[in-house]
Formats: sequence, structure tokens, C-alpha cells
Amino acid sequence: MKTAGDWLKVKRLEKNLTLGHVAAKMGIATSLVFAWENNTQQPDNQQLEVLASVLDFDAKNFEKIIKWRERERTSA
Repeated sequence: MKTAGDWLKVKRLEKNLTLGHVAAKMGIATSLVFAWENNTQQPDNQQLEVLASVLDFDAKNFEKIIKWRERERTSA
């Protein structure tokens, strides 16, 4: 897996959800979910908790992925 956004996309697809489905369940714009998956934005803590519930993952795991990716990017 290359990025945190890639990881989110895999989780979404595992649940057979579209970007629109995730956005609707969260009460946000589809473009925001798209931005997360394309690594142009990251969910804030509240959004992350809701996203974790929708996609059935532990929010702390996602935070670790983000930190790991940031370390990898800065050391390259």
C-alpha cells in the first residue's frame, strides 16, 4: 500500500461502498472523501472517528499509517 489514501480506498472497496455512499453516511461532501483518498486532505479527529465507524476500522491504526507515511516521505 502506497499511501494512507490508498488504504482508505481499499477499506471502502472491501465494504462495496462508493465515495458517495461513504459521504452520505457521514453527512459530508463526496469531494471530501475523494480528497482523503487522493491525499490532498486528511480527516480531522471527529471525521476520522465517524469514518472508522462507517468503514469498520480502528481510527488509531489509520493515525499510525499517516505517521508512518510522513516519516517515510521525509526520509526519502
